[in-house]
Amino acid sequence: MTAAPPPACIALRTAVPAALADELAPTLWLLSPNGVQIEDAMCLGGGDVAAGWLRVIAYVAPGEAEEAAAAITSAARDAGVAVEVERQAIADEDWNRVWKQHFRPLVVAGRVRVEPPWLAEPEANGSLRIIVDPGMAFGTGTHETTQLCIAAILAWADSAAATDRAIGGRTVLDVGTGSAILAILAARLGVRQVVATEIDRAAVDSAALNLRLNGVADRVTLVHTGDLGSLGAARHDLVVANILAPVIDALCDGLCARVADGGRLILSGILVRQADAITARFTAGGLRWRATDRRGDWAAIALDR
Repeated sequence: MTAAPPPACIALRTAVPAALADELAPTLWLLSPNGVQIEDAMCLGGGDVAAGWLRVIAYVAPGEAEEAAAAITSAARDAGVAVEVERQAIADEDWNRVWKQHFRPLVVAGRVRVEPPWLAEPEANGSLRIIVDPGMAFGTGTHETTQLCIAAILAWADSAAATDRAIGGRTVLDVGTGSAILAILAARLGVRQVVATEIDRAAVDSAALNLRLNGVADRVTLVHTGDLGSLGAARHDLVVANILAPVIDALCDGLCARVADGGRLILSGILVRQADAITARFTAGGLRWRATDRRGDWAAIALDR
């Protein structure tokens, strides 16, 4: 008898009051970056969700399921509600089938088109295509924080072009690259050298695949680390960190130290209500606030040195 293959991931499902979604968001995205699914009564498959409630589905590695379920239960308890977390094993073929059914091209800022390889079309009318294999959903561009970062990187590139400063001579550091969408964007815009860091081994593999799919693997150095100190003392013209506010706060000194003179830092993964505190933290670290952009409940902050 042939043994069943191990699951590709575990889906953790729970129902929470919609009013508490913001309180739980940081925990959910930390557990499953860009791999969280939200369903309400209006969604396909959400017909059994009670009015005023949301079903939250976080996809995690099998070995992390118990700890992740406990973290969700604890976060919900802290927010004032008791929840039950159901677990479902997801096989590779089931995961790929679901994503191929629901993954559609996404256009950001009218200029960047993010799409899976099976839907890739030629670039036209000045658009810039980024091909992303969703894999285990380490970032497909659909989350507001990624879209905010894409728009901020485009603004940085436009600013450089407007002042006749060649972007080809610039360097970029993408901290917590996930599926490498932002690193790929920087390389496709013409940046000569991009360093992308990622702490999750599976995400590193996903990022490496996407770099190859986009033909930029030779210009992006992918580093499996969560320690900025391991990168040495190099400073960069643009530093991007699309993570979560608590992690960004903990990395403040390291992030500030890696912004070159005249350079820019873009921070996202930050809830709107957290933006002022994060801005104050980084301006105290020697940077100058430039702009805060918002999309839904999320914010992106740009600071200059």
